[in-house]
Amino acid sequence: MSTRMPAAVLALLLLTGCTQPPAPSQATATPTAVVAQAPAATSTAAAIQPAATPTAVAPSPTSAPPAPSPTAAAPAPTGTVFTQQYEITTADSGRTFTYGITTRFGLILDQTKYPRESLQVVCAPPITLGSISNIPSVSPPLYAVRYVGVTPGKCTLADNDFKVYVQVLGP
Repeated sequence: MSTRMPAAVLALLLLTGCTQPPAPSQATATPTAVVAQAPAATSTAAAIQPAATPTAVAPSPTSAPPAPSPTAAAPAPTGTVFTQQYEITTADSGRTFTYGITTRFGLILDQTKYPRESLQVVCAPPITLGSISNIPSVSPPLYAVRYVGVTPGKCTLADNDFKVYVQVLGP
């Protein structure tokens, strides 16, 4: 007879903060979980939440709960619509674009009207966008620059009378 713990039981134990496996007689028990349906307007996927745990559980002396990550991204608000346009031109000046982390997008501007040297990218926090070196080929006097969403934040990309706003949201 195998004493291996089923993956579902192990996952449930990790979700509920257990630090030690159950006794062998409990390892084959079906885990109890509360399944809550997400609102139909936002998602059809079900969210699984661990069952309630006892309130008088003593902490394990050998392990501490993981510290929250200082760079953890806040999730995108439910119902957020991300921009499906990935090439921005002068015709888009004044618009706001909403992208997710790791989304790539580019600007294509006219060098004579919007010199690359005067393109200003201002973000809060400053690491919201990262530059991408592999850019598409465009015919002069046009030039292209590409960016990727790195962390949640807001940016303004401006050059002379051209200005667009980019919002990057977490996963």
